[in-house]
Amino acid sequence: MGIYRLDGIPVGDRDSSTGSKLQLGKLDPRLLAILINSGSTVSLHSLDYSKTGALLYPSKEDMNAARDHAARKLTAEFYLDNDLEETDPTLVYDDDESVITVNKWDSGTANCAITEETSVVAKGTSSAKINVTQTGTYNSFEILRSYGSAQDWSAKDFICFYWYGSNTGKTLTPILRSSSLYRYWTIVDNFTGWKRFVLPLRGHYTGGNMANLNLNAVTSFGVQIASVGGSICTFYLDRVVVDVGQWVKTEVHIPDNLALKRGASAKNALIRLWTWDGTQYLCGTESGPNDPDARYIQEADGATGYTPRLLNTYLFGTCYGSTSRYEQRASSITKQGRRRASPGTVWNSGAGASQGLTYSSRPGMLNRWGFSLKMPPDDGQDSSVGGISQIRFKLEANYV
Repeated sequence: MGIYRLDGIPVGDRDSSTGSKLQLGKLDPRLLAILINSGSTVSLHSLDYSKTGALLYPSKEDMNAARDHAARKLTAEFYLDNDLEETDPTLVYDDDESVITVNKWDSGTANCAITEETSVVAKGTSSAKINVTQTGTYNSFEILRSYGSAQDWSAKDFICFYWYGSNTGKTLTPILRSSSLYRYWTIVDNFTGWKRFVLPLRGHYTGGNMANLNLNAVTSFGVQIASVGGSICTFYLDRVVVDVGQWVKTEVHIPDNLALKRGASAKNALIRLWTWDGTQYLCGTESGPNDPDARYIQEADGATGYTPRLLNTYLFGTCYGSTSRYEQRASSITKQGRRRASPGTVWNSGAGASQGLTYSSRPGMLNRWGFSLKMPPDDGQDSSVGGISQIRFKLEANYV
């Protein structure tokens, strides 16, 4: 695949904006470029996941970049990855084991005790060592952080904690309570060592009476270890916080002669952005932009009948903003504009979602387009096939 301007004339082997050498197969950066506009510890990945940075020039080799002459369309695929662990955390537990207690139930032969541990630590100076022995009369336990007065977590989106697994195969059950109401998740102890878990406070849960649980009045958070049987095992718990997502703003350099199509059909959208659900890109239907199941962004420069939206699927299989959402929907689309411009937003959804961009002065395409997402905290487990804090995108831009 050669390197061409939009008129099809070869531009040679140098970047038209910087003069530096281009890798074979890269599109001229005047055609398309993707960069992080703002956000702390955020990165882009090509489909070759090892290639990462704050700026990507799409290439055929590792981003499936293509220019469809007949359809007059540019396409590229990439990952957007939030690697920030904490944004605005409220501490639940860290370095003070006196706030952790153990509930015990079910008849059996086991016991469980909590002690301070200073050598096996994920964060800070100590962790809570959870020692299960066969010296008691119980079979199930809950490692519990309870409160004397109700806590208001309504402004938070996630509960996050470190857990040191022992590869027992047992099911661990994090559980959140508000008076007699609760919600819970399930984790299988099929690993050894530290893992960080980021659990959505809204949606994407295993069970409980979710609909009525009051995040304004949380009374406890715990992790249950049930039916231990004859097991002797040791776990560790470290740094538990409730937190929010980070706003990440992404800027796309688009063709200077972007198509200005009009009409209500989704096929006339200027820009589309699909998300990967693990097996396919979700784009909804092509019947029209008002279809509630559409999974694309579109922005038609104010054209009548267009309703932009942003419904993204994160790589652990949950649709952001759908009925199974894992946090309050929060996203924003910035109007097309030129470098250094602040054109405002064309669409916002969720609290605090008016997150317009000021386009960068970076050389390249004159016209820009942008979108903002409130992305989950990093759990340290991202890969090319999974990760709660990243999305895989396919971008299309039409031109004349």
